[in-house]
Amino acid sequence: MRANKKNIIVYSGLLILLLIISAIGISSFVSYRILVKNIYVLQSEIKQQEQETKGQGQVLNDLKSLPDVQSQLANFYPGKIVKDVQPTSGAATLGNPKAKVTLVEFADFQCPFCKKFFTETEPDIVTKYVNTGKVKLVFENFPFLGAESQAAAEAANCAGEQNNFWPYHDYLYSQQGAENSGVFSDKNLEKFFSTFKGLNAKNFKACLEQHKEEQSVSNEYQLGIKLNVSSTPTIFINGREVVGSYSTQTYENIIDEELKK
Repeated sequence: MRANKKNIIVYSGLLILLLIISAIGISSFVSYRILVKNIYVLQSEIKQQEQETKGQGQVLNDLKSLPDVQSQLANFYPGKIVKDVQPTSGAATLGNPKAKVTLVEFADFQCPFCKKFFTETEPDIVTKYVNTGKVKLVFENFPFLGAESQAAAEAANCAGEQNNFWPYHDYLYSQQGAENSGVFSDKNLEKFFSTFKGLNAKNFKACLEQHKEEQSVSNEYQLGIKLNVSSTPTIFINGREVVGSYSTQTYENIIDEELKK
């Protein structure tokens, strides 16, 4: 009797041990299955990401081939894209006509980044390169921000008829305000011109009211379109395109490179 009880205890212990081992085995098997599943899911996600990345790369390469996107990429690689730029015949120029380097600026008088270039960069370029005969500066109107941009461009060219484009150009930037808020109304444009002594205000007013410079501004704008200009300032240094406002050193580096050629 005692032996039977002992056997029962031993068998019960073995049964419990087997149950524990089985439970551990089942748990390990389940954990293993979960692990394998997670690895499979992770591999699938990695493969999908690789395919998406490859597809995005192809899309980016396709986009890079478009002319307007090439122009925008110049914003990230200033001076890398080179275009054949032939300034319009009536564009305002400053400096030596035979200078080795020609800097052509497409700008809008309402554009705050154009004003930034005018106030922070242009003075140094004029002093260091234009006044020393190394660079010819050309200004092309690109009035794309509205009616007052067009009016200001025509007014600047009207001032140019009296050999005062550049002083008037400077004054317009000094008066820049919110876009199309009335700052560059015809009345104000005439008032600005009246600050310059010894000039014919009557002729300026007639030029402005009769839109005598509308065609010249249109020619400048169309040149910009032909060159895929889509924002201002866009600057070409011997044809090397720089889109946007950069540090003065960026422009000077490109100018110096062109002067060494």
